Amino acid sequence: MVIANSDSTGTLVSLDDNLHRNKQGLWIPTTVVPPPSNVYRKTALHLPNVSSVSRTSSTVSLVSLACSDSDSDDDEYHVSTYDDNCWSFDTHKNTSKSTEVLYLPDNSNATEGETLHVDKAIECLHSESGLMMNNLQLLESGKHRVYDKASSGNHHPRVLYVAQGEVGHTVPHQTDVLMSDRATTCHIVAFRSTSTDTEKEALSSICHIDGTSSAYEQSIYDLVQHHCNYHDNTNHAIEMDIHVLGGYADEHGTSVEISNWLMGVLADVADKYTSSNETGMTMTLQTCAISSINTTCTFHGRSEPIGRGFAICCKTGNVFLAKCDKSFVPAISARSSRLFSANSQSGLACVHTEQSDCITIHAFDYSHVKDSFDIRAMLALPDDLLLQYTSTSPDVEDKHDFCHIMRSTFRFLLQTTPAQVFGGSSNDCSLQLRRVKGTNTWKRCD
Repeated sequence: MVIANSDSTGTLVSLDDNLHRNKQGLWIPTTVVPPPSNVYRKTALHLPNVSSVSRTSSTVSLVSLACSDSDSDDDEYHVSTYDDNCWSFDTHKNTSKSTEVLYLPDNSNATEGETLHVDKAIECLHSESGLMMNNLQLLESGKHRVYDKASSGNHHPRVLYVAQGEVGHTVPHQTDVLMSDRATTCHIVAFRSTSTDTEKEALSSICHIDGTSSAYEQSIYDLVQHHCNYHDNTNHAIEMDIHVLGGYADEHGTSVEISNWLMGVLADVADKYTSSNETGMTMTLQTCAISSINTTCTFHGRSEPIGRGFAICCKTGNVFLAKCDKSFVPAISARSSRLFSANSQSGLACVHTEQSDCITIHAFDYSHVKDSFDIRAMLALPDDLLLQYTSTSPDVEDKHDFCHIMRSTFRFLLQTTPAQVFGGSSNDCSLQLRRVKGTNTWKRCD
């Protein structure tokens, strides 16, 4: 398949002696030749240089961390303090443009049973490639840094949370950590761009993808265009880093369907924006821990996702696994309710931009939801049944957390109206929340 960079030609080549199919019909890298054009297509997504990736575990100096005392199999860290002077990780920023690019499976001529999935293709990258080393550094401990009520004071990083079906943009003077979590089959994508205009801060964005709609595709194009507009790309070259986490080897193939679609969209976006002389943009896929790459097996042989939450440090651009307590998310019931409304089909909802310090939840009409199914009956279900009816991956959800949020959302749908929450259901109405300065507490704007 795809892997190493040939110094003489600047093309992706593999490392061994031959190229053959395994039992699953997947091309395995065993020869030093470019990938066959009838199996893979070349994209404009650059891959990180091996020299720019640290081979050591990520030693965190961003915050002081204490191990969780919870019964969570040591898969969490709780944020305890924050040192404003040490926003760094034991990783290295790319300082030179990579000539290595990503090749994706081209299934246009594939016969039945020979479809090549993106995650399996990426798994065949050499273990010493920059992308696979970044994936390893992200996933190797499986530990998520936890943000909760104890992280709400003045001595903690300012966190901006983006929920399922949302997108958020921010810059370092507004936000320290931009994150999303609770992803099983969903995928979380982080973007961070810098330009040759040294007066501009880096712009970071995160979106939480739960499907493969054309509206979501347009939202991703809009997100990249937002970065171009921010940097005023007419006069300045833009470097954009992309990080993807999500999905696992679920038995229904829901994750891999999103992985295939999403990577295809990102490749198309890169082709468009890097081929245009107007944008001057280079897009680098720094991390891609998706589907089977993001899978671990339990002692019972069940597949589960390793990473479920993902955060990016807005100042440094480093990424890490993260999760937050439901009490830490502003207006979580209102934001979750949008997933049951018709507005959920209209693309990603933008909840924050670099132009405002407010979280803005634009009005959506959910009054019809009460008529579409019996909410009271759903509330009466035991947790196990509620999971089966409402989750795409009931066997691997955090049952208590998921069901608590779902019940809170159903009660919100049942007990409130759009007029009460937003002042109406028109596009001009919204719920706005402003951060209490220097904290992770948000108050409704008057």
